[in-house]
Amino acid sequence: MSQISTSHPGEDSPSLRARSAWRQRIVEAERGFTAGFRANSAFFFYFFTTCILLSFAVVLGLSGTQWALILLSVTVAISSELLYFAGQQLSRKLAKHLDEELSQLLSMVTAASMLTLFGSIATVVTVLGFRVFELYG
Repeated sequence: MSQISTSHPGEDSPSLRARSAWRQRIVEAERGFTAGFRANSAFFFYFFTTCILLSFAVVLGLSGTQWALILLSVTVAISSELLYFAGQQLSRKLAKHLDEELSQLLSMVTAASMLTLFGSIATVVTVLGFRVFELYG
């Protein structure tokens, strides 16, 4: 089990309590979302466009399968952006030690992130486009 400190900065003796592994993982995920959201303005764009997208999907009355595709696409796009952001942060920290191979690795991470983003966009546009065609075409 992980040990966490429940003290605040300035306190002399931190009290430790056990936290289960799954709960610690949730806490770390929340910290990651918070750090990414605060440090990268792309996440504001993603959440704004996700709200618009979900509103549009509600108006169109998507089926369960279409909802699943939309939610999967949004989740994959945001996950990809988080991984890209983590790679960028890591490269900044290791900038003096970065050689050509690691630089190429960062380029591949960027390419994978963009490919995932474009694939997600294509999926969403296809699902919504077919639904609009079903309703109005």
